[in-house]
Amino acid sequence: MPNRILSFLALLAAIGLRAQTVTDDFSSATNWAAASSFGGGALAISGGRANYTATTPTDYDWSIMTWTGGTYSYTSNWEVQVDVHAGAAGVLTTGNQYFYGSLTVFRTGDTLNGNDDPPAANLLSADILRNGGSESQFQTGWGLVGDNYYEAGNVNNSSTDAALRVVFDSATKTLTTYYDADGATGTYIWTSLSSIDVDGAQNWNMTGASTFSLALASYSGDDTTGPAIGAGGVHFDNFSVTAIPEPSTYATLAGLGALGLAAWRRRRIAASA
Repeated sequence: MPNRILSFLALLAAIGLRAQTVTDDFSSATNWAAASSFGGGALAISGGRANYTATTPTDYDWSIMTWTGGTYSYTSNWEVQVDVHAGAAGVLTTGNQYFYGSLTVFRTGDTLNGNDDPPAANLLSADILRNGGSESQFQTGWGLVGDNYYEAGNVNNSSTDAALRVVFDSATKTLTTYYDADGATGTYIWTSLSSIDVDGAQNWNMTGASTFSLALASYSGDDTTGPAIGAGGVHFDNFSVTAIPEPSTYATLAGLGALGLAAWRRRRIAASA
């Protein structure tokens, strides 16, 4: 009988403790909120992609689309990644024109808005940046409510197709950004950009009940008129997020095992009495 109990608990462990991965190929908008946009910017799901366009550009255009497929714990590990195509560099006609493609993490309940300066959200993003001058790079952007926006971990690279990733380590309370310079081509080979400590120097004032939310964002502009970005110029694809069960799950299963064995022993003692 103990062997049966242990086998059952092993099955529970295999089901309950493995990492849970959710993927989205943008075949529909089911898991995404309607985009919040400004100026001529627009993010929309079509053709199996999340496409950013700025067909009637202004000096500052942006669009942000929030993931509604879940929020992610402050007390367990998780990671998120997405492929990004940055093929619109050819439309950057002046040195000041630019665009970003960003994978963004922010504190659930905060307001994510591309116009806020200082920011109204605690946030971090893994970015691909292109401009008409010398900047073609991956970088990390982050901001604190009521403070400022910051950039770090800049790596020069002119890849057209790439991938962005953010990993949360619940033990160290750090968010770390990564990039892969060729995206879905071959296997992902991740290079780290930078990290922030959301319980330390970049304090997000989170508790055990707090969660993180996810979004995709694109920004473009110039001092006068930003680049005209048509369909296919900038887009996201192959979104996935992986969550690892909280440590309390292990304690729960251990408790179930102890209860099961105790019940078996009581029955055995009663039967032999």
